[in-house]
Amino acid sequence: MAAAPPRSFFDLPRELRDVIYGHYVTVDGGFVFNPESGKLKAASPPDAHLFALQYTCRRAAREMAGLALAHNTVTFSTLAGGGDTRERAYRFDFMLEILDRFHVAANLNSDAVEGSGLRVPDSVREAVAREYPQFLPAVDAMMDLVADDSDYRVSTVPLAIDAEPSLHREFLRFLLRQCVEASWPGLSHPEISRLGLDGELGDCCVDAWHIPSSDELDRMAKVLRPTVSQLEATYGGKVTDFDGIWERNRFIYRFSAAAVAIRFLRQNPKYRNHIRHIVLNEDREAVAFPESHGKGLVPFCRENPRLRIERRVNLWTNLFLKVTRPNKEGLWLHHLHAATPGYLRGTAEEYSLGLIDGFSLDEGVRHDSMDSDSHSITQSVAAWTREASVLPSSISLVLDGDPAPEQASIIFQQVVVQEATWHNALEESLARGLLSPKPVYSPEWWAWKRRGGDPAALSEGWVCDGWPQMVLDMISGSGHVSCNFHVDAFSQSDVEQIIWANRSWSHEEWADSVDTRPTWYLVFPTLPPLPNLRVLAEEDLIPQAED
Repeated sequence: MAAAPPRSFFDLPRELRDVIYGHYVTVDGGFVFNPESGKLKAASPPDAHLFALQYTCRRAAREMAGLALAHNTVTFSTLAGGGDTRERAYRFDFMLEILDRFHVAANLNSDAVEGSGLRVPDSVREAVAREYPQFLPAVDAMMDLVADDSDYRVSTVPLAIDAEPSLHREFLRFLLRQCVEASWPGLSHPEISRLGLDGELGDCCVDAWHIPSSDELDRMAKVLRPTVSQLEATYGGKVTDFDGIWERNRFIYRFSAAAVAIRFLRQNPKYRNHIRHIVLNEDREAVAFPESHGKGLVPFCRENPRLRIERRVNLWTNLFLKVTRPNKEGLWLHHLHAATPGYLRGTAEEYSLGLIDGFSLDEGVRHDSMDSDSHSITQSVAAWTREASVLPSSISLVLDGDPAPEQASIIFQQVVVQEATWHNALEESLARGLLSPKPVYSPEWWAWKRRGGDPAALSEGWVCDGWPQMVLDMISGSGHVSCNFHVDAFSQSDVEQIIWANRSWSHEEWADSVDTRPTWYLVFPTLPPLPNLRVLAEEDLIPQAED
């Protein structure tokens, strides 16, 4: 009998070869982004060279193209890095804060608009109707109100629409840019609203998920510098070192994991369509409204329908820690007075480490400058949840309670769930007529919306439209947001009990009740495996200089 001819690997069916290829390129832990090299590396050493088989011949190379990326999760983390990364992160955050404050503070100047009151030009109104139609009724109503009361501002318009905070910012920028394009005389510093447009300032990207170069930041600073006079008038002192104040505090400023991933995907168009699963480890607080950065990932999900992205925001080293100590984004305000040089350098440690041994929500024991009440936790969770809820289903958010999920569950249960219960009772009281609803777009309604739109305001315990259902979806994992720890949902009987007990309350009594509720003053000790919160805070500071 003649011997059988030798068999080749390529004599195997393609389906079987693909299974072999998949096992060959799979790495335990997948790939992680290396910020130093700007490339991906294996999370753990592979048993063999990942691409050795692919290099054996052209056919193998063709059949294995992109398989290593398709079969492995790609993980990005927040970027602190070396060199000037901290400086650039701080400067970008600082200038976006300035830009945001400019948009919020933009007054509609009635004296500059003769004969037409404060109504924006028809071209601007048409642009709003085309691009942001949901805001148009509020724009029309606001124009009429501002004509009678100079206290109303253009920044109040977005508050009429209960949407994610980033949409508010996008709309305000759009509205002011349209007013600039129409040469509307009711704006000061029109060049600032041109940031990010095509032309002279087109290369100054103001997307919150952008990682700018030093040159971009220099150009932004040049445009924003005229607003310093407004800050000096507001704070009653000389503003010093517009571009250098980042040096005088010890916080480690980071770019978000989402921003790092967006930059990588933009720089690697040849390979990005092979990627199937990305994990964004938001392990530390990042700059520039990080909760909104998922929007920058949407174009890549549209380009690659098989891509799935999971953002994980750690509660202990990010979300909880942020609301337990002063907000980094606002600390630059401590530098606005030349009479107190080095002020923040001497107090940053005191502010950031002014924590008791537990996770404190107690007004009586926390530092005066710390914003750590239970409503702040809910507002922070709501910001991440609302931003995630408008993204496609291919982008999900996980509230990460590791390494202490049991402790995270307790805090979430007693703070977020309890506030959702009260919020539901407030919604039901309005729906049943127990509380008189305010006429839409009336001055009283605008005042209520303005109070509710301020994250620092209590506004009767109102978070956002539909917040109780968002919490229920989060607990069940049926929406865009989920928890990796167990939480019990609130019951309708709990809601009914609150409604019945407070059925005669007015709006003012609901508002006054917020800081007297049983869940408002709480202290949660951090237990093993968590370290003391002071230790967690110290990890977010650069070493103290000897001088």
